[in-house]
Amino acid sequence: MRSRIRLLTTTALLAAAPLACSGDDGATSETGGATESTTGSTTETTTETTTAGEGEAFIVHVQTGDCTHAPAEGVRVVMDTPDGERVEAMTDASGEASFEGLNFANGTAGVTLIKEGHDLLSYVGLTAERSPLEVALWTPSATVNLVGNATNMVDNSHVLLASTSLCSRVGRVSQKPGIGYSIWVAPAQAFVLFAAEFTWEASASGQGGLQTIYQWFWEEHAALTEDGAADITFTGALSPESAAGSFSLDDLRDDSPVVGADGRGYVVVREGGHVNGMAAGFPTIIDINAEATAFDYTVEHIQASLLDQPITEYVLREKEPSAVTIRVYEPGLPRAGDFTPDFIDMPAVTPPAGDGGVYPLANQTWSWELYDEGVTPSLVVVVPMTDFYWTIYGPEDATAITVPALPEDAEHLDALRAGDTQALVVLERGGDGLQAGYVDALTNTDAFPVRYQ
Repeated sequence: MRSRIRLLTTTALLAAAPLACSGDDGATSETGGATESTTGSTTETTTETTTAGEGEAFIVHVQTGDCTHAPAEGVRVVMDTPDGERVEAMTDASGEASFEGLNFANGTAGVTLIKEGHDLLSYVGLTAERSPLEVALWTPSATVNLVGNATNMVDNSHVLLASTSLCSRVGRVSQKPGIGYSIWVAPAQAFVLFAAEFTWEASASGQGGLQTIYQWFWEEHAALTEDGAADITFTGALSPESAAGSFSLDDLRDDSPVVGADGRGYVVVREGGHVNGMAAGFPTIIDINAEATAFDYTVEHIQASLLDQPITEYVLREKEPSAVTIRVYEPGLPRAGDFTPDFIDMPAVTPPAGDGGVYPLANQTWSWELYDEGVTPSLVVVVPMTDFYWTIYGPEDATAITVPALPEDAEHLDALRAGDTQALVVLERGGDGLQAGYVDALTNTDAFPVRYQ
């Protein structure tokens, strides 16, 4: 099995060290009132019409999650009703599907969104107050390949990072020693080509490092309609701006997996106001302080005048290799001075009983202990051998999610049944949700081996 935990930065919930964080990730959205969620239906009977008659209506409004936020027409919305029936509808040209005659006095509802060539997306524990449910369904972006070489590097053995302003979770960063690069860009869209030449040396603590950024490159390009080439010519004309500060770990519990000597810190400046936006600023030095209570940093970034809606991402990862990651996103450039980010602490997860350490999915309940309020949980399942995910969201502050059974004709179901895969519990807060690319905070656990059965 090929493992692809690149969660929704979008996810690259797993990321490499130093400037690799520029292309990492990075799995959501609405609020609700329940503390536990269930789907309420295991039936295999699916009708092709919405419910009708007396009762309450529930509206699902779907938009694309690719930065256009266009209405998503032709999305199949399968609902498990509060009465235990399974019904479905298709979104219209406005991206809307409506269900009528629901009796929420009998329980909660759940919906699963299905469209060929897209992620699977489910919401469980829905109450009448959640209508209209605003959903962003990630839409794969068309891409063309851009290749080239860098000239005038200080040392051709240094690492060359090249990136572009493609608003997508599809990887579009090249980072490797030498002069060559190959990246994806969006066709028929003008774009910015960004590059940096750097070296990285880990600190003695193993929790940070010294990153020397020798040169910067920023160039606007006309749209491509097919694969193309563009060389990067470093001239030394771009002078970075910088900020020095320290972000505290004080709001995290003492046994959190990223505090004290157990975490690694990083800071990334992104442009475009989007968690998947192009990274254009990185630490030149970052490390845990002597008391192991905060990460001190100096960050360099491309000139603010070039950046459109910059945001700063403050990152904590487990020191030992894992998917464990905690992030906060703040509008603007890196803070100067000392501050405490509003991190979401790592939940303590209890998976369902597993066979040989592999945990089942359909109709199984995953639970966890939360240490923060105002967070929306989800279980994000990697669809094997693809770039797709199945994400199941619960209500705000829910401490459990029961995974719904997928319709037998759902795309990706065969892949999920074919073998073991991986899942992570993700918590988010603020913004329009991770699927739409805007959150204030994001936390994900390590990966759990799972199987759809």
